[in-house]
Amino acid sequence: MRRILVASLAAIMLLATTSTPALSTPVAGSEAEYTGLGRIFPDPHACNGGTPATSPYAKGLVCATDFIQFAELEKGLAFLEETFPRFVEVYQLDKDFNCQGKPVDNPDAGCPEFRSAGLPNTLPDDQGTGFSRDRRPLYMVRITDESVPNKDKKHFVFPLSIHGIERAGVEGGTRAAEDLATWGACEAKKAPDYVDCAHEDNAAPHPLLEATPKRSLTAGTVLKRSVTYMIYPNPDGWVRGEKTEGAQWFQRYNGNGVDLNRDWPEQGYTFRPYTPWSEPETRSFGRVLQQIGPTDERGKPKWTGGIDLHGQLADRAFSFTLIGGSERPFDKNQRVLQTVKGAWADAEARLAYSPIIKPNDAPGDDPRMYGVQWGTIWDTIAYTVTGALGNWIDSPIGLNADGIDNEMSLSHVSNCGIGTCFDPDVEQLHVDGNKSLIYSMLNYSLKPENTRFRTQGRVGYVFNRGAVKAKTDRTTIPPRFANLPPQEDIPSFLLNSQNEFIQEFRVKGPDDGVHNGGIIVPITCSNLQGVSNCALSEAHLERRSTGPHRDSADEWETVNSYFNQSPIYVQAGQALHANLPTPGRWRVRIQGAAPTDIFSAEVDFTKEKGWPDPGQIGYRATNMKFWKDLKPFAKPGLRKVRQSEILTSNRWKKLDTIVITNKVYPRIARKLRKWVAKKDGNLVLTDKALKMLAPMGVVPKDSFEVGKAYAGYVNFASAKKEVTYDDPLARKINQPGAAEGQSGDEVHRRQTYEPVPLGIAIQTADGGDANNSPIWTVTGAGWKKAKGKQRTVGTSGGTAKISYGEIKFFGGRIRILGALLPMPTDKFDHPFGLADYGLTYSGYQMLQNALTWSR
Repeated sequence: MRRILVASLAAIMLLATTSTPALSTPVAGSEAEYTGLGRIFPDPHACNGGTPATSPYAKGLVCATDFIQFAELEKGLAFLEETFPRFVEVYQLDKDFNCQGKPVDNPDAGCPEFRSAGLPNTLPDDQGTGFSRDRRPLYMVRITDESVPNKDKKHFVFPLSIHGIERAGVEGGTRAAEDLATWGACEAKKAPDYVDCAHEDNAAPHPLLEATPKRSLTAGTVLKRSVTYMIYPNPDGWVRGEKTEGAQWFQRYNGNGVDLNRDWPEQGYTFRPYTPWSEPETRSFGRVLQQIGPTDERGKPKWTGGIDLHGQLADRAFSFTLIGGSERPFDKNQRVLQTVKGAWADAEARLAYSPIIKPNDAPGDDPRMYGVQWGTIWDTIAYTVTGALGNWIDSPIGLNADGIDNEMSLSHVSNCGIGTCFDPDVEQLHVDGNKSLIYSMLNYSLKPENTRFRTQGRVGYVFNRGAVKAKTDRTTIPPRFANLPPQEDIPSFLLNSQNEFIQEFRVKGPDDGVHNGGIIVPITCSNLQGVSNCALSEAHLERRSTGPHRDSADEWETVNSYFNQSPIYVQAGQALHANLPTPGRWRVRIQGAAPTDIFSAEVDFTKEKGWPDPGQIGYRATNMKFWKDLKPFAKPGLRKVRQSEILTSNRWKKLDTIVITNKVYPRIARKLRKWVAKKDGNLVLTDKALKMLAPMGVVPKDSFEVGKAYAGYVNFASAKKEVTYDDPLARKINQPGAAEGQSGDEVHRRQTYEPVPLGIAIQTADGGDANNSPIWTVTGAGWKKAKGKQRTVGTSGGTAKISYGEIKFFGGRIRILGALLPMPTDKFDHPFGLADYGLTYSGYQMLQNALTWSR
C-alpha cells in the first residue's frame, strides 16, 4: 500500500510543480464583470444558449471553465451581498460570532478558534521547529427577505461539500443562493439596474420549482416565509485542490486529516474513535447554528429542515436522496416523504436534457444512469454511519429539523484517478440537481402535508412494560478547579527518526496552580502542498501507567489514537484529543512512520475538554413510545390494551386489529386465537412476538429463528415469486423513484428500521461484527405447517426465512413483521442517549398495510 501511495504522491508532485495555474471560473466581483458574465457565478452551460444536450436552466452569458476557487467564493459572496443587501448577508464565523456561537457586532469580540484546522504548509516555519498551518475563515450565507421579521419564518440549512473532494455541493448551493437572491430582488423590484429582471430566468414572480412550476410557490413568497443558510464547512479540503494545480487533488478531510462528516454528536450508537465535535469546523458551525436558529417551548433548537449535499462515485443513479437515520415520528416521516418525492419529480424533469440520464421507467438494459433515486441511506448507498452532519441536523440533540443527505455521482476521487476533474456537462448536472433538492425542500416544507395514519379498522396495541434506562453521569470539570487556568501550551516540536518519533512531556495539575480540561495535539507531516505519504502512519497520545498493577516502569497506556479512516487521500495532518488529563508523564508517539518522514506537533492545553465527551446523557428508552407518538395521527383510532384487560374483560374484542410488539404473552394466546378465528380479528405480530404463533397452536414451537443483519429489512421475494410487490401487504412500497437495497441475491430489499438511533453498533473499534440488528423469522418448514392458509410477502436471510406475511385463520388473519420495533439496546457505546424507535418510511408503510383491516 505504501508503494502505491508513494508512486501516486510522486505523480501529484510532478503535476503540481509543472502545471500552469487553473483557469478562472470566472466569478463577478463588480458591476462591469457582472454585465459581461450575466451572473456573479455563471453556470457551466451558460454560454450554450439551450442547445440540445445542454441545460435549459443554465444561468449567465459565459460558461464556467473550472470549479469555483476559494478566493473567488470570497469575492463573489461579497459582491452578492453588495448587489442584494435586502436578501443576502455573508458571515465570517471568527468575526461575527463569539465562542459560544452568539452574534457580535464588533469583530474584535469574535472567536479566533472559529476557523478551519488549517491545511499543512509545505515549508517548515521560520524557527525550523515544524510545519505551519493555513487556517482559513469559515463562511455562512443567509438568504431571506429582511423586510419581513424572522420570528415566524421557517429556518433551513444546506451544508455544501463537507467532504472537500465532493465539489457538487459548493457548485450547486452557491449558485442556488444567487438564484434565490436574484428572484427575490426582482419580484420586490429591488434589484440594481445591471440585473436583467426582464429575462425569463429572472422574471417576477418566479416559480421556485422551474421544472415543475405547477407545484411551486413563488421565490418571493418563499423568501418572505423562510431563512436559508448555506454553509461552507471544509475550506481545507477545498483549498488543497487549488494548491495542487492541474492535479485537482481535493481532500475529503480537513487539515487534521479528520472526516468532518463523522465528527458530529449522534443520538444512539456512537463510534467513540471519531471523538465527536473534536474539530474546529464542526464545533464552530454547531454552536453558531444552535444559537441563531429558532427554539421550541423548552428553549431547544427547532429548525425546519436541511440537506447535507455530498458527492459520490458513479452509481446506478446520478443522485441519491438519503432519508436520515433517526427517530422519526409519523408527521416528520410524512414531511420528509413529501420533500423527497417532490424533489424526485422535479429532478426527473430538470435533468432530462442530459444524454447520460434515463427516466425512472426506462428498461433495465438501458446503460444510462437514473436521474434520482430516494430512500434510506442503507437502501441507496449500501451503508450508514455515525457522526454524520445530516443526522445531527435531524436529531433532537442537533437542530431537530427534517434532515436529509444527498449523494451526487461523478463528484469524487474516481473522476480522473487522483481527484475531481472539471467536466462542464457533469458540473451542470451537479448544479441543476442540487438546485432541485434545495428548492424542493424550501417549497414543500412551506406546504401542508397529509399526516393521517389511516388503518380502516379500530386498532389496539398490547402495552409492554419495561425500558432501557440510565441516569446522567457526565464527565465534568470539578467546581473547585473551575477557576484555575490551563497550563501553558507546548510549542511546536519535531518527531523524526532521531528521536524514534517519540516526544515526552509533563502534564501539570492543581498542585502547580493549573487544571487542564483537555489536551489537543495537532500533528503535521512533511508534505508537498498538503499531500503526504504520512497518512500511512498512526499517531498515539499515551500516558505513563502509575497503577499498582503495571508490569514494568516503562509501561505506557494509550489514551487516544488518530483514527485513520483511509490513507487513500494522502492527508498530511493528524490530531489527538484527551479529556481531563491526569498529571504526570505523557508522550506523543508515531507508529508506522518511514525513516524519511518528519512530523511536527504541538500540545495545546484547554480549559474546556479536548472533545465534548458527555460521559453518559441520561435516558429512558422504550419501543412503546412509538405507539404513543403515533396515536395523534391514527385514524379511525389507536388505543392501549393491557394483558390484564384481555384476561378479565371483553371490551377489547370490539377491536378490528390487535398488535403485539416484540414480546410473547403465553397467557393470552388462547384468547387471541379464539378472537381471530371467531371474531374475524386481525392479529399483527412484530419482531420477537412472532413466537406467539407457537402457544396459539398455529405453528410448531421450533419454527422460529432470530438472525442478525446490518439493519432491519424485508426482501420482497418468496420461494414461489421472484418479486411480491403486487401483494396487498406491499401496497405503496415500490413507489416511483424509491431505491431498492441490493445485497447479494436479495435485490428487492427495503429497510424497515434504523440501527444507530437504537444503539445498535454498525462498526466497532476492534473490528467486530457490523451485523447486530435483530430480525425474527418463521422457518420455511414451520410456515408450511401453519394451521391456516399462509402467504409469504417478504423474507430476510433467504427465501426460506419468512419475515413478512399472513395466515388466514378461519375468519380472521394473523400477520407477521419480523423486523420493525425492537427494543433499544445499551450493549454498545451511546454517550448521547438512545432513541425509542427508528422506523423507516418503508417500515411505516408495511405497518400501515398490516394494521389495515375491517371485520
